[in-house]
Amino acid sequence: MKNKKPMTTLKKVRQEKGLTQKDLAEKVGIDWHVLSTYERGVRQPDIVIIYNLAVALDCSIDSLIVDLL
Repeated sequence: MKNKKPMTTLKKVRQEKGLTQKDLAEKVGIDWHVLSTYERGVRQPDIVIIYNLAVALDCSIDSLIVDLL
């Protein structure tokens, strides 16, 4: 099993947009605790969540998944 990696780009883009974890989680329809686990690398989001995060942040999916590769 591969080690999970933190989604540092997700956190960076979220902060650049001036959003808290709670703000972004509400836009995407998830709990902010779950978003925190993605940013810390505890869990990895599925592709639907990645798509929703990209839409909410007005960024590309590629820019978000780069940390997961």
